[in-house]
Amino acid sequence: MDKTILVTGANRGLGLEFTKRLLQRGEKVIATARAPQKAQSLKELQKVHGALLEIFPLDVSDAGSVRNLADELHFTSLDVIINNAGVLLEDLGRDVNADPEVLLKTLNTNTVGPVRVIEALLPMLCAGDEPVIVNISSGLGSFSRENGAAGPAYRASKAALNMITKTLSESLRHRNITLVSLDPGWISTDMGGAEAPLTPPESVDGMLRVIDGLTRRDTGRFINRNGEDVPW
Repeated sequence: MDKTILVTGANRGLGLEFTKRLLQRGEKVIATARAPQKAQSLKELQKVHGALLEIFPLDVSDAGSVRNLADELHFTSLDVIINNAGVLLEDLGRDVNADPEVLLKTLNTNTVGPVRVIEALLPMLCAGDEPVIVNISSGLGSFSRENGAAGPAYRASKAALNMITKTLSESLRHRNITLVSLDPGWISTDMGGAEAPLTPPESVDGMLRVIDGLTRRDTGRFINRNGEDVPW
C-alpha cells in the first residue's frame, strides 16, 4: 500500500531530493516550503506527478503557520513525517562564539520547529498505518565526536533535537509511533557546501533504505544513512 509522506523544507537540498525519490516510488508526498509560490522545482515536479504531490506553505519557526497546516490537513492520514526543515546561520569554518540571537533563531527552527510539527500533526499520524517520524539531525550534534569548536548554535540545535527525539519517543511509544533521529552525512547542498563528499541522491537513497526498514524497536535511536548507531 502506498504511503502518504510529509516532507518539511522540501523546496531545496535534501527535502527536494526526498520529494523526488518518493514520487518516483509512487508515494503520495505532502511537500512544505516557506514560500511555495517561489518553489519552482516543486512546481515542475507537480506538473509531472500531478495529484501525487501537494504543496503547502509552512514556516516551522512560526506556531501560527504550523497550526494553519494542521487545519489544512485535518482529514489527512499520514504515514511518515520527515522533519527536514532547518537553518544554518553560522560559518561552520569560522564562527566559534555563541551569538545569543543566532542561537535563539537556530533553536527555534531546528529544535522547536520539529516539535511544533509533531504536536500539531499527531492526530493525522495516529490515523496512519505504522506511523514513523524522522527528525533529520547531524553528526555535528554528537557530543562524542571531535567536531571542533565552530558553529555552536547549529551543533546545540541538533544535540537538543536528538534529546527531543529520545524523550518524545518514549511518550509516543504507546501510540505505536516510531521516532528516530537520522544523520544524513556531510552533503553537497547549499548548507553543506561544495566540498562535501556526499551528493543529495547518495544520502537520500541511504536514508530511505533505513526509513523503509524501521520497526518499533528502533524508536528513540540516533542512526546514520547506513542504519548504524551514531554516538550521542
